[in-house]
Amino acid sequence: MASQNKYEFGMIQQVLQASDLEKVEKKKKKAEECTNQALVELFSQKSISKTTEDNSGDLEALYKEYIESANKIEEEIKDKEVKDAQKRKKKKKEKEDPERLSRTIFVGNVSLKVTRKDIKKLFAKFGNIETIRIRSVPVAESKLPKKVALLQKKFHKERDSMNAYVVFKEKSSAEKALESNGYLLEGLHLRVDKADFQKVDQKLCLFVGNLPFSLSDEELRSHFKDCGWIEDIRIIRDKATGLGKGFGYVRFKNSDGVMLGLKLHESDFKGRKLRVFRSRNENQEKRKSKPSFRGVRTTSKKEFEKVLRSEGPKRGSKASNALYRIQHKHQKQIKNKQAKNNQKNMRKKGMKGSKKSNKT
Repeated sequence: MASQNKYEFGMIQQVLQASDLEKVEKKKKKAEECTNQALVELFSQKSISKTTEDNSGDLEALYKEYIESANKIEEEIKDKEVKDAQKRKKKKKEKEDPERLSRTIFVGNVSLKVTRKDIKKLFAKFGNIETIRIRSVPVAESKLPKKVALLQKKFHKERDSMNAYVVFKEKSSAEKALESNGYLLEGLHLRVDKADFQKVDQKLCLFVGNLPFSLSDEELRSHFKDCGWIEDIRIIRDKATGLGKGFGYVRFKNSDGVMLGLKLHESDFKGRKLRVFRSRNENQEKRKSKPSFRGVRTTSKKEFEKVLRSEGPKRGSKASNALYRIQHKHQKQIKNKQAKNNQKNMRKKGMKGSKKSNKT
């Protein structure tokens, strides 16, 4: 009988290491074969004038061709990446179907404790729901995807809410769901509005500035709750982090709340003095924005005469605002004089015509 080998401590580990080394060597061989095949294909695509038998002087040319082809491949890859990024941006900019938007509602200030099932239970009574999308999830880490953060519940410490979109199968059910605006869910007042964001009466809105970046909607609501019935609160936030940008808007149900809210201008709020003003449209700001008075830059007669002789007021010209006003007044005076002279001439012609008729 042959003597059996005795087991020694560490023999299994040696066997496993040997198998791992064999696998690594096989992978290296495969990688070398792949690189060699790629080089052969690369050089076979291009026609080389001289044969490789007398390639003592052609090595530099081959090397140059290889570098040029590699650079071209890199440029093509970069161009593809740029085009793909542009396509993604275009897709985002493309407007959604207006018919679908009319059936969609925006739900803001949703608690992070709320799930899709909770949202469905709340809005199912208004009609059949097609889809529910959760957006603006405050991520704890910038590299972490929002879907993963929602599943693992890894949210930003200074944020307590997110947003959602609910798409109904009928437009009438979406209009009925607007009644749930201000509904208290998990300690937060929901902001329910149409997804197309129709124009809001700016007379009932207040602009609030100098807000803390980590402020929540409920904290701002509690500061203005004694002023009147609050329709909704909107704090402008950063898309990436979800933190505020330092300003927001408060919309009241009546004008009385606006008047009382204006009294909170420069009121203390978390160590800051709030700036509270009436909200304005961009069109109103453009109408009211006029060039400020700078004074006459020069008092020379030549410049003054040039402004008066010009065809019309030019706001982009070098003339100052004072000269611009003088020019405008001068043109008005000329037009008024011309109108008066025309009226006198018309009267004279009428008098002459009446005299001729009397003679006949």
